[in-house]
Amino acid sequence: MIQRFKHAFGIDGPDAGVESVPIDDLSGEETQHAIDYLHLLDRETTTENIEWAAYQLQADEVGLANAMETLEERGELDKRLVAPRLVEDHPQFQIRDDTVSQILTVTSLPRKVGLGWLVPLTLADVDLRLTFHVRPREPKDVRRQLQKRYTQAVTSLALKQKRGRTDTYQDQLDREDLERLLQRTIRGTTKLYDVAIYLELVADSRDDLDGMLDRVEAILAEQDVELSPVKHQQLDAMDAVAPVVTDPVDNTHPIQLEALGTFFNLVEPSIYDPNGVLLGFDDTKRPVILNRYALSGHSMAISGKTGSGKSYFRKLEIYRRLLADPNVQCILFDPAGDDYPRFATSLGGEVIRFGGDYTVNPMDISPPATSEQETGDDTYALTIRSVIEMLHTHFDQRDGMSAGEEGVLIQAAHYAYISKGIILGDFETYDQESPTLDDLIRGVNVIAAGGLEAAREAEVIDEAELELFQSYGVTGTENDEEQPAGGRRTVAEVSRSRIRSSRRPTIIRNSRGTSSRSSSRSNRAVSTTI
Repeated sequence: MIQRFKHAFGIDGPDAGVESVPIDDLSGEETQHAIDYLHLLDRETTTENIEWAAYQLQADEVGLANAMETLEERGELDKRLVAPRLVEDHPQFQIRDDTVSQILTVTSLPRKVGLGWLVPLTLADVDLRLTFHVRPREPKDVRRQLQKRYTQAVTSLALKQKRGRTDTYQDQLDREDLERLLQRTIRGTTKLYDVAIYLELVADSRDDLDGMLDRVEAILAEQDVELSPVKHQQLDAMDAVAPVVTDPVDNTHPIQLEALGTFFNLVEPSIYDPNGVLLGFDDTKRPVILNRYALSGHSMAISGKTGSGKSYFRKLEIYRRLLADPNVQCILFDPAGDDYPRFATSLGGEVIRFGGDYTVNPMDISPPATSEQETGDDTYALTIRSVIEMLHTHFDQRDGMSAGEEGVLIQAAHYAYISKGIILGDFETYDQESPTLDDLIRGVNVIAAGGLEAAREAEVIDEAELELFQSYGVTGTENDEEQPAGGRRTVAEVSRSRIRSSRRPTIIRNSRGTSSRSSSRSNRAVSTTI
């Protein structure tokens, strides 16, 4: 070795006594390696030096990490760098320098596991190192062992039943599991593996270590997993935890192939809907893409501290929803009026303020979009339904509204639209001026008067309006009106005082109920934000 270092540092050059490899016996790659080695030593690339360098690289007396260091010396240096300065070995834990560590092993596993069952463990607030040792079993040996175990289980169950014992439930489960596993093994649709699981906890003190252990045991107890410290083998367990492919403890469990797959899938299946929008990221930093309207209950509650970003998140979700589905209807209620108006305006929406000179016309109607016409959606029917639901919600706060009164209001709503020349199914007429609640009240008065002719005589409507109704085929005679059982006419008591509300919370509550019921009956997605 000393002679080699002399050659390396040029103290003594190669001579006839130094072994070498003839240059004719070298391949092109070996020659290039020898030249690179000489360049590293700042030596001339003569034939003699190349042959000498080739021998140095091929010699198996001692491995070289570089020109000045052998592999053995490098290994010793690495050990000194990685290994702790002080190790105290105790029966159930170790002290390494300034930290306390404990290695545990899984002593019991549940009968069944699902995807993501290790997620709570990997997300726990502990310094945890998780190690798996997986060894496949020979299929031939597995079939023989399973057949033997199955025969024993059947015999044991038969003996218990013969003696009249009732504690056979666990035996029946074992027999069914063994039978299923044996059949699948024979068919070659599954395999068995010997799996050892080790956990290493590292803390700054014994108290911290005990706290970590309590949290880990609580998490795994929910999965029906039992842990136990590796007693009197903590040093051996270090080899089991380290990535050196050795397991001196050898505490293995037979695991089926399908269950083994859940061990490596340490995270739950990602939440991804092709028709959804990005809502955020989960604890593992994966995107959550969800379509709320595809779920049976699509309501969403957003909570958090002031300034935590609730409004920003909701605005972003609305914006992404509009990009994904331009036909979605977004209704925002902002009692403060200082956050969402500018957002709605920037998206081309309409800002409606309750009170003052601003009014809301719940009977406003517009032609359906082309896509809605193709699917048979008619905004006329939806608008009438929305108006009736709004009145239903309003009257629920008082005496309620009977079915007969609801029928009168529906008929009055039709009168109101016809009075403006808006005909059901004629989409071109939907662009005309929409009726208001005053027109609906007049429709109720027409019904209360006994029909169009009677309403004309009572001066509820004039001659021009009578001719307008008749031109659309509406007679409105008393015989045309629906009579409830007993011959008593039901008339809804509707007036300005009953349907006007100046209290903003009442308006919001009524509108919220109407919008939620309308969205549940419509094919269009309606996003309502309070």
